[in-house]
Amino acid sequence: MLRPDQIASMAAVQGQAMPDRMAIITITTANNTQGYPVETETVAGDHPCRLAPMGSNEERIVDGQVTARPEFWLTYPATLSLTNDHRVRIAGLDYEVLEVQDSREWQTAGRARLRRLA
Repeated sequence: MLRPDQIASMAAVQGQAMPDRMAIITITTANNTQGYPVETETVAGDHPCRLAPMGSNEERIVDGQVTARPEFWLTYPATLSLTNDHRVRIAGLDYEVLEVQDSREWQTAGRARLRRLA
């Protein structure tokens, strides 16, 4: 069984391999005075992370041309709460959260699959 100090030590070492910074974006929708939905985003935090390309893309046809939106793996500290309802911003680019891997015992990092927004 791992002691809390051992888990903290592993998390600290892992944190050194997270060279990027991310903010977590929460989107809320409310109707304006004319009754139309308006999205508001709340940007929170400046957290360490690592963004790595997956090598797979979603392809779709836009104006008769095939376009691809790249997908990525995001690694972030396990102490953060990230869900499929969030977006993340890294280096000025926004990503939608497609999947968050479920947490496990003694987890020191979270993993999520992202797709870059246009």
